[in-house]
Amino acid sequence: MTLEQYREHIAEIINTVGLHHNLFSDLEGLENELEFLNVFEFYSETLELNHDYGIAPTFLFFINSDTINARAGRSVNNQFLLGINRGTINWLIDNFKSNKTLVSDNNILLFDSLNPYLDTSLNNLMYQAGCHYTFYHEMAHLIQQSDYLELNMEENPQPIDVFDFDRHLLEIDADTFSALCLGTHIMQYSEKLFGENVSKVLVEALIILFSIPIILYLLSFDGNRVEIYYRESTHPHPAIRLTNFLMVLTHYCNGVLHGKGLGFTVNQGDMFLEAMRIAEILEQPFFGCETVAAYRVSVTENRPAVMHYLTELVEANDSLITTATYKWNLKQSG
Repeated sequence: MTLEQYREHIAEIINTVGLHHNLFSDLEGLENELEFLNVFEFYSETLELNHDYGIAPTFLFFINSDTINARAGRSVNNQFLLGINRGTINWLIDNFKSNKTLVSDNNILLFDSLNPYLDTSLNNLMYQAGCHYTFYHEMAHLIQQSDYLELNMEENPQPIDVFDFDRHLLEIDADTFSALCLGTHIMQYSEKLFGENVSKVLVEALIILFSIPIILYLLSFDGNRVEIYYRESTHPHPAIRLTNFLMVLTHYCNGVLHGKGLGFTVNQGDMFLEAMRIAEILEQPFFGCETVAAYRVSVTENRPAVMHYLTELVEANDSLITTATYKWNLKQSG
């Protein structure tokens, strides 16, 4: 992918959809220009591979903003739009991809077992996990094809005057879809890396490695707050979203492990605690305060209520055939 090809793509969006050119980030001269082009090429190909969800064509682009956010939308002419803020990619690059000593500087030993097998660095895998989560979450909103797409659904939570339960359903579904897609990447990568040497220790370490950037990413949105809430905002509380994401991710991975007859599965509770523990160790450069610790306390102190509301959301989504998760399951069974 070249800069000129990206610019031609943006010109096509402007001409076809009618959006103002100021919305789009010009990549020329950016410190991470090449990485932006690589990200654009990879996810453009991913969209092509998923055209059978009925979302083709989708116009992918980078938004001219240095904040952490992303959006999924549908134009008045019914074209699908998936935009990721320039600031989101830069944040993921700066905090993970370029932070080559993130793990070693904090004396985290859990991942030592992975090092003999890895074909890339730990920090690069964490970067990829953050990118995947963001992209697949927004793609899920396109697959849902809800009426809210016309409003451009954004990832940064916003307060609202009148609570809308359907918005929470859509967000939990998008997180679930993203966890399933990320789980697919993890298990395929695990098979490639470990082969016959695969073990419970290695798979759990890999899942935890991919989970930590999701924790730190979700807690970085300006619209999030530590105090637990339920029927408020455009998005469920991060404690609820993280609980759901990690539950879905480990459940999916265990299903794959069981299907392969490997003789072991991973422990969901232990991995949740370990991922949160390591995220707390790493959180200082991200937040400058004990943000992760505060969320962990929120989950612990309010676990019955968190699980009750999450169960309500999941059961409500399970009754629908419009969710991205339902369509994902349908595609897998076909």
